[in-house]
Amino acid sequence: MTHEEATAKFKRCRNKESGYKLANNTRLQKRGNAFAVRLHETDIVMIRPDGTYRLNTGGWRTVTTKDRINRFIHRGILSQRKSIWYLGDTTFYDGMLIDSDGKVIRKNDDDDLITERGVKRLTKEVDGFCSQFSKNAMAACIGHDIGPLEEYAKHKLPNAKSKGHIAHFWKTAMRSHAGCYSRWKEEGGHTLFYKWVYWAVMSSNYNPKFVWEMIRRDCLNGRESFHLKNCLQSFVRNRKPLVLDQVLFGDLKIRKFRPNNV
Repeated sequence: MTHEEATAKFKRCRNKESGYKLANNTRLQKRGNAFAVRLHETDIVMIRPDGTYRLNTGGWRTVTTKDRINRFIHRGILSQRKSIWYLGDTTFYDGMLIDSDGKVIRKNDDDDLITERGVKRLTKEVDGFCSQFSKNAMAACIGHDIGPLEEYAKHKLPNAKSKGHIAHFWKTAMRSHAGCYSRWKEEGGHTLFYKWVYWAVMSSNYNPKFVWEMIRRDCLNGRESFHLKNCLQSFVRNRKPLVLDQVLFGDLKIRKFRPNNV
């Protein structure tokens, strides 16, 4: 949708405050000289007078959000591969600015947070740390009694899209990096993973009590648990894009580790 088309549609709406209905739970609203495509409570596409578009998911990386963005930007296709969103060949991030041809606008070609090469490098690093988190969580549980499910009921399931939760997840991933995991585990840090396993199980679509008992039995017997692996992979996969967004905008940092660094 171009700015001219948005202007014409908005003129037809009866209630300027609520805006023009574009689709289910989706409205076109005025934002100064620009127009916002608002899905529920999030301005997912900002249609600007200069022909550019500002894109934002608000952390809601859903099929519906992707469909609405694709429908209302003028050109360009938002796709998903292995849980990571892409606009063309560029990794998507909230706040991305594109031109009328669907190309990402870069302020500085030397800026690692803007260039395609820089984004791909950061994506690879985030993926590596998140994968290591899953492996270390598995290693921390195998051969140990993680306790009954009721023992963890005091840990309320966090909002997956909360910046505080993502920062906590990233801090754990950093501290449990391969370079310092052994020392951290000796200091008792491995028990922290039991809480993350609890959250992973509670976030899954399975019966938590049944899955927890299966995981506990496998871990006590020193076996790699299929249920644990499946829950952790799903848990981490849903958080990787949110971590990447915060890393791109400097809210989270990637630490470089030496073998004995904690």
